[in-house]
Amino acid sequence: GGEFDRMIHAALEVSRLPGRESRHRTLELLDNLFPTWVAPSIKGVFGLFPLWFVARHASLFSVLLTYWLVGKSEIQDADPLLLDPETRKGWGNVPRGWVPGFLFGAKWGPVVGVSQAVVVEKCRVLEASGCASVCANVCKAPTQLFFNGVGLPLTMTPDFETLSCTLVFGATPPPLRGATHSK
Repeated sequence: GGEFDRMIHAALEVSRLPGRESRHRTLELLDNLFPTWVAPSIKGVFGLFPLWFVARHASLFSVLLTYWLVGKSEIQDADPLLLDPETRKGWGNVPRGWVPGFLFGAKWGPVVGVSQAVVVEKCRVLEASGCASVCANVCKAPTQLFFNGVGLPLTMTPDFETLSCTLVFGATPPPLRGATHSK
């Protein structure tokens, strides 16, 4: 509808800026959506739980809360090779001990990568904008930076042919290569 169309128009305007500047402006917008104490508080709460636990919940909430923005998505298992290695035994991507799963079905078990990915079937933003720069500089890079900043590594991998996107929680993204700033 109208609000979504206005958001796409604004994203296209921001994407016309050089890549670094469009990423910076979008990240600034994300940071300004919340009071200054929210991001450090989220990071503090995330730090109370193992990464795999936070990642699985982030997948669930992403599917529930972003339908209006990206469209239909579903939780999937992440390739364990994509996930960050263990840095603190029991607090990384390797589940240990009792793994709660009764609320989400028997699938939630002590297996690496289970339910740590979200696949967006056909991204509404990419479809409506038709612009790789909006995807790369106004969505992907700022979102990854935001999540990494609150203590939850996130790697987003768009597919420009199918307009799908895979989000892997618990996986630090590779460094940005070059600035994308044209359609």
